[in-house]
Amino acid sequence: MSDAQVLAETLPIMLVGAMSPGASFLLVAQRSVMFCRRDGVAMALGMGAAAVVFNVVAILGFAAVLNSLQWLKALGGIYLLYLAFKTWKTASVQIGLTGKDGIERRGTLLQSFWIGLTAHLLNPKALLFYVSALSVFMASKRSFFAHALLLPLVLFLEVAWYSTVAICFSNPRLQSLYLTFRKWVDRIAATMLGILGATIMFV
Repeated sequence: MSDAQVLAETLPIMLVGAMSPGASFLLVAQRSVMFCRRDGVAMALGMGAAAVVFNVVAILGFAAVLNSLQWLKALGGIYLLYLAFKTWKTASVQIGLTGKDGIERRGTLLQSFWIGLTAHLLNPKALLFYVSALSVFMASKRSFFAHALLLPLVLFLEVAWYSTVAICFSNPRLQSLYLTFRKWVDRIAATMLGILGATIMFV
C-alpha cells in the first residue's frame, strides 16, 4: 500500500481511540467546566503533545520495553489516584462566575497543559493503544515523508477532539449547572479517576 493509503487507514483508528471515554476525556471535561475554555484547550494541547511522544516511542521500537516496566504502570495509577484525591478534596471549595470568562479561573494555562501532558504520558494503556494503532503503519517500511507527516496529523487529531470537548463543556449554561451540583459532580469524577487509576495499577 502507498503511504497515503496507510495513513488513511491509521488516522481514523487513532481518532476513534482518542474519542473513547477514559481518564483524558474526564480530565478535559472537568477542567473546562470548572475553569474556562482556554484551560480545556491548554490541556488538549498537552494531551496532543503526549500523543506525539507515544508515536515517536512506538516508531523507534521502545514501546514494548516501556510497557513491560511495572513501575511505570504503578506510577501512572498513582498519578490518577492523586488527581482523584485532589478533585475530591476541593469539591466543596466555593468558586464563582466572572461574567464573560465564565467560571473563575484558579489554574494557569501552563498548569492545565502540564496536567494534560503528564496524565496522558503516565497512562500505559494509551501507549499500548498507539502501538496497536500503528501496527498497520509499521507493517512495512514507510518513507521518511510518511513518518514526518504522521506526527503533526496525530497532534491535530488529538488537539481537535479534546478542544471540541473543552468547547462543549465550557458552555456558560453547563457551567452554571455545574456550580449548582459541583460537590457531587466532582466527587463522581474523583471516584471515576480513582477507579481508572486502580485499574491501571492492578489489572
